[in-house]
Amino acid sequence: MRKDRVLVGIIIILLSIILIGSLWGYKMLSNSTVVIVQGEKITQSEFSEKLKSLYGKEVLNEMINQRVIKIAAEKYKITASQKEIDKEYNELRDVYETEEDFNSFLKEQMGWTKEQLLDYIEYYILWEEIATKDVNVSEEQIEKYYEDNSELFAEPEKVHIEQIIVATEEEAKQVMEEIKNGSDFNTLAKEWSIDILTASKGGALGLVSINDTSVDPYVMNTALSLELNEIEMTSITEGFAVIRVTENIKSIQYSLEESRERIRREIALNQIDSLPEVLEQLKTEFDVQILDPTLREG
Repeated sequence: MRKDRVLVGIIIILLSIILIGSLWGYKMLSNSTVVIVQGEKITQSEFSEKLKSLYGKEVLNEMINQRVIKIAAEKYKITASQKEIDKEYNELRDVYETEEDFNSFLKEQMGWTKEQLLDYIEYYILWEEIATKDVNVSEEQIEKYYEDNSELFAEPEKVHIEQIIVATEEEAKQVMEEIKNGSDFNTLAKEWSIDILTASKGGALGLVSINDTSVDPYVMNTALSLELNEIEMTSITEGFAVIRVTENIKSIQYSLEESRERIRREIALNQIDSLPEVLEQLKTEFDVQILDPTLREG
């Protein structure tokens, strides 16, 4: 469920369409110059027409899709709860160490704000709700699905790990001694650590799930044995690690009631046409007409 259609759909469109759509933000009739190459000008209108010819159909289709879903939701009085929207957002955000890192990714790589992403998540949930509005799912089906897949409705324990990776046990002991004598852990990480991914960040590995297989098992096992801000060393494949845990978030098991709508939708989605087919049916229902022939499919 954590990697269900909502998340996959968001990521695919973020990567393939939205960045392009943000580029197509020029006035189509402007003749102002964008760039000069050896005295030859490329105008905004030329640039915009090129974007339109390459990506116009995709961008327009996505705009139509969102408009159709909005109209359909209003017609059928379907809403997406803020709690579910926030939950989907948090599942995407959890890939990043901090909220700031995630927001920077959205802004720099996608040209989006948090609010725009929340709007898109709402759109996708509404799309699924509309597609499954006429499907009957019994309480027995929901309860059985929850019982059979309880692990899908849980968030594992997470720990924020900081590490200093060195080649030898002697170096690890020296680092431990310097910390004991008052040296700053993060500064020592930048000076000592041979791990290129974390050294520049003061050794911060980030907030990671205890099930994260990318983390060295010796590092994780040691981290799980520590109290907050306690420091310990352990041998690892690359040598030795000096480890500190600065945050611990206990596991969460979402209740049946909290998961009910998501389960109902998941079961119902397996009984309908594909989501794109549902959108095409809605476009027919709402008489979508693309007047510009260059933007029509086919």
